[in-house]
Amino acid sequence: MKTPTWSTPKRWRQNLVAGCAIALMVTVSACSGTTGQPAVDKTLTVVSAADAAPNQVFGQSQWFVPVLEPLVRAATNSRDPQAVLADTWQVSEDLTKVEFKLKQNVKFHDGRPLTAEDVVFSLKQAALPQNNSKAFAVAAKVTDVAATDASTVSVTFASPTANMWDLFFQTFIFDKNTYSGIADGSVVNGTGPYKWESWKPGNELKLKKNSDYRDAASVSYEDIDVVVVSDATAQQSALRSGRADMAFGMATQDATLLGKDPKFDTVEVASMSVGMGMNVTAYPFDNKLARQAVGYAIDRKRLIEQAGSGLGEAAATWWDKDEPGWDETLNSQYSYDPEKAKKLVQEAGVAGAEVPLIFPTSALYMSFYEIIASGLEQAGFKPKAVQIEGNDAVSRLLRGDLGPSYLFYDATDVSTPATLMASTPVFSSTPTSPQHFSDPKYDELRLAVEQASPEAAPKALQEITKYLLDVSFNHSLVKVPVLVVKDSKIDTSGTGDNQVFTNSGSLTGLGLKPGK
Repeated sequence: MKTPTWSTPKRWRQNLVAGCAIALMVTVSACSGTTGQPAVDKTLTVVSAADAAPNQVFGQSQWFVPVLEPLVRAATNSRDPQAVLADTWQVSEDLTKVEFKLKQNVKFHDGRPLTAEDVVFSLKQAALPQNNSKAFAVAAKVTDVAATDASTVSVTFASPTANMWDLFFQTFIFDKNTYSGIADGSVVNGTGPYKWESWKPGNELKLKKNSDYRDAASVSYEDIDVVVVSDATAQQSALRSGRADMAFGMATQDATLLGKDPKFDTVEVASMSVGMGMNVTAYPFDNKLARQAVGYAIDRKRLIEQAGSGLGEAAATWWDKDEPGWDETLNSQYSYDPEKAKKLVQEAGVAGAEVPLIFPTSALYMSFYEIIASGLEQAGFKPKAVQIEGNDAVSRLLRGDLGPSYLFYDATDVSTPATLMASTPVFSSTPTSPQHFSDPKYDELRLAVEQASPEAAPKALQEITKYLLDVSFNHSLVKVPVLVVKDSKIDTSGTGDNQVFTNSGSLTGLGLKPGK
């Protein structure tokens, strides 16, 4: 544990996060062995549904985690800071300043030493709106970030910032000299256990072990191959045939079924919220009654039982149960009530309205869509599935171009409510938000949550929760576990410095123990 000379913030709430969905075509794992000894795979082949998307390094970070590293990472099942590139840190008692001491002898993959100037550069990038950092709201409060010497960084905030760790958990530290090469994937020069070897957009990403990593003994595989494919049957075939060792983004039903086979294990690595967002300027959701009708129309219990294979929980609110101010009555406000939904649709005068529902192409999304569409039809809408490629969905989300309605599957527990509402597009009140919603009252309530003292925080969160449930520009539907399916021979039980998965469900590249 770190021993600051100033006081440290209170223990953070549980952080159940989730990673992006993934799927792949597969390659044959390279093996090595000697006569009389079992062959040990030297290549970990992963099947995944989303591509690497280097131009979205501040948002879609699933496959950057083994390559790039933050200052600190949330410890397993908590929001306590765990050292990564930072060695020690000190936080001021008033929560306006933090000072980091960097680990010694950390080098980028090209051999250049990590310096405090790289950290300053990276944190400044998080504060640029065009980079779409999930921690932008926190980064925007930074009034000064400076390298006080080669291995010390001081960060000052404009006001007490209890959610400051959201910035440091979610910001990778870049090589300032080669940063421009990240956007097209030509140069990704990190400090992590794996090097970015090659990337074929929409096809395959190859990572190579960093033999000079500061803890190379914790890096078991020579290579990680991630091949992109969204077909559920191809994912399962790859695992069953032995051509793939691990799968991310598989539909819960498929993952659960494979988990019953002794050849495979399922690992719950995070929690995700499934939601439906609506554009309040587009018919039929320019009418609040129509938006509220959606909340009652969807059978959350059926979503869990069928799409979630009985795993997960219904949730009309986005916050974690451990969050001060979480309320069971509010969380169950939109219980399934098809008659009430139908009545609201009729009152709104939108019966028979066509509802194009945009979502990324994947078996995971389709399993949820089919149940959601059934409920919307019963209420009087005419839903239509509009599937688009995953990276296109992210781009359109960021520019607010998702039509009248859309489905999203996000790690809403990764950040505190204040950061979530200020930085996540589906809660934004900017002109480019996908819901195209703005209201001074909303901004006032969000500010109250951000600035609330520990004593005032529960009431502030309840007030904005009531507001969000009323305006209904989006609906939280269910929270479901994120399951990774792996070959049962692979040991993923590592924790601490050898934490195999981040709290967002990403593979760190550390702590894996190959099977024989």
